[in-house]
Amino acid sequence: MTNNLPDFNEKVVTPQMATAYIDQPSHILELPKEVPAVKMVQLQSRAKKLTINRTTAPNVFSNIDSRPRPLRDWDVQMLNEVENLFIDDVEGAETLATSLDRYYLRKHLKDGSEVCGHSPTQILKNVQTISFGSPLIDSLIVLESDNLELLKIHKILETLGCMLRPAHICLSKPSIDPEKLEDDFSLWDIELTDKMSAILSIPSLKSYTAHDFLLYDRLYCQNLPTSLQTINTIFSDCPLTRCDNEYCYCYANLRDALDYIMVMDQGEVDEPVREKRLNLINLPHVSSSMLNLQVLFNMDLGSDGISKAGGVRRSENWFRSQFKVLRKEDAEPCVCCGRF
Repeated sequence: MTNNLPDFNEKVVTPQMATAYIDQPSHILELPKEVPAVKMVQLQSRAKKLTINRTTAPNVFSNIDSRPRPLRDWDVQMLNEVENLFIDDVEGAETLATSLDRYYLRKHLKDGSEVCGHSPTQILKNVQTISFGSPLIDSLIVLESDNLELLKIHKILETLGCMLRPAHICLSKPSIDPEKLEDDFSLWDIELTDKMSAILSIPSLKSYTAHDFLLYDRLYCQNLPTSLQTINTIFSDCPLTRCDNEYCYCYANLRDALDYIMVMDQGEVDEPVREKRLNLINLPHVSSSMLNLQVLFNMDLGSDGISKAGGVRRSENWFRSQFKVLRKEDAEPCVCCGRF
């Protein structure tokens, strides 16, 4: 008779488990389009962050109004958990603006208006920070100032600012080099300030940060809100390990910043920033321990070789209390995106 009892001494071979995915980050923004908004937002809500771009925006917003009431309420609840919003590109920004106000293209607030003409939003009610990604910044840089598309983008940004009312915004470093483009974009940062002026003037804004460039121009920043307390610029790492005035990016960035904020014909700090704090972050060769008023007096700070010592003296109180040059080690990461 055949013995059918199992052989308990026989070695059992366990199939190898696939573990490669464990070390990989969860790419929640690449979910298929059929995934409902609630799933995507639920995955991110614990971190109170949401990233919007041309791929994800339709997933998040397109079907909210058509979903059954209980599911719609859950979608809205998840969206209202978001505090940190990341907008990667113009397409994502437009979809979001349409979701907030489908008639935003018909509305246009006057520059500098202290009153938002939009009703309070029912979604994303608790957004505190907005970070604009490099693709969006690239699109704005290459867009000519006389292009009608610019007016549309201006209204998109206006809608986002007025309805979401963030306390802090940041602009990512462009992924393109504007100075290497075929057309003349030598004044790209000044023109970008103009293009972002709609959101820079919202009355809820407390700070804004630009990564690797100074976002300021006296013409386009006349309507900075009284709520704005701090302007930050976080520079990329200087390529030199030792200070060299001729090639060091730190000194060039310092000179450029002072060129932007100081009025040449008046010889003092520009009026819109006199009540604001200006932080220049990651200039290791001109850190606060090395930089003082006497050093500023003695330096030819103007990129045109003109000394700004007189203007520094006339604005001495501001330089003492509101102007800070910080090493990366002594500064906090960007409050919007968490990066230096």
